This record gives sequence, C-alpha cells and structure tokens, in this order.
Amino acid sequence: MAFSLMEYKEAFPWRTAIKEEVLERRMPPWGAVKGFGDFRNDQALTPEQLELITSWSQGGSPEGDEKDLPPKDKLEEMMKESAWLSNGPRLDHQPGEIIASGDFKLIKPFTLDGLLPKNVPNESFQMVAELPDGRIEPLLWLNGYKLEFAHPFLLLTPLELPAGTVIRGIPSGANVALLPAPQN
Repeated sequence: MAFSLMEYKEAFPWRTAIKEEVLERRMPPWGAVKGFGDFRNDQALTPEQLELITSWSQGGSPEGDEKDLPPKDKLEEMMKESAWLSNGPRLDHQPGEIIASGDFKLIKPFTLDGLLPKNVPNESFQMVAELPDGRIEPLLWLNGYKLEFAHPFLLLTPLELPAGTVIRGIPSGANVALLPAPQN
C-alpha cells in the first residue's frame, strides 16, 4: 500500500498505520538491522524519531506550525537526495566492483566502500568479513530488504580488506556487489 506523506491532510488518515509501520521498521524501507555495521547513508529512523512519531500518533496527531516547514524548494531538494525517490542506484556492473556470492575469498587487497545487494532473498542474513589474522568485521545484516527499494549501504569509513579475506554469509543463489572506495 502506498500513500503520500507530502501534505498533512494526506498523512493524517494513515497516522495509526504510519506508527505501526515505523515501529516494525518496515518504513522507511532501509532493510538493514541497526547497529550491525555503520553506514554513512543510514536512513533508518533513530529511537528519538520513532518516539516522536509514536507520540504524534497517540497524542491526537496535531498538524504543527507551517512556519516550521522547510521551503518547498528545499523540500524538493531533500527529496532528490532520498534513497527511495531518486532514480535509484545503478544495478549494472560498475568499474572496480566485485560481485560476491556464497563464501567469497579475496585474492588481492580491496578497499571496501559499501555493499549493494543485487539478488538477495527476502530472508534475514548477516554478512561478515573474516580477515586472515582471525578478526571478524560485521558488514551488513539484511532484514526486510526489498529490491524495489534497492540502494547501496555505504560504510561510514572504507574498510581495508587484505588478500585472503573471506566474505561470509551470502545465501546460496544470492549476490552482493562489493563497492570499491573511490580513487583519489
């Protein structure tokens, strides 16, 4: 079910559904478990934002003051930057990216900037990097990710992965693009 949230009068009838969807973390459609990997483009709601929406929904859903709204042109600019309203990421192969499936072993060093699920099941799964020295780095825990809202998960800080690193946790038949850090 889709409905607009651009105007108060459009959102008001859906206030209870909005609260339920955000509390179940189906809205906005981020698709990853918070706290398993740090992402610079994380658009999942914070606990404070969840509390604000819950309080609004349970407190009569007041409209608020128009003076607090961003100007229409600023709102349009913000919407262009949204992971869900842009043209979306390119799902074709990009230079330097590696398509990983199953347990994938790197044969040369790679600086990981992010991950882009390309063909993944609807089930929950965790991806980790097992480094040759025995350390394990959490990469991404997908849960409720939908390909129609495809977007990359860009690491807060690029991760240096030496040769011999094994990416584990990608389900059979699935593939995920390992996105390289930009060259300086």
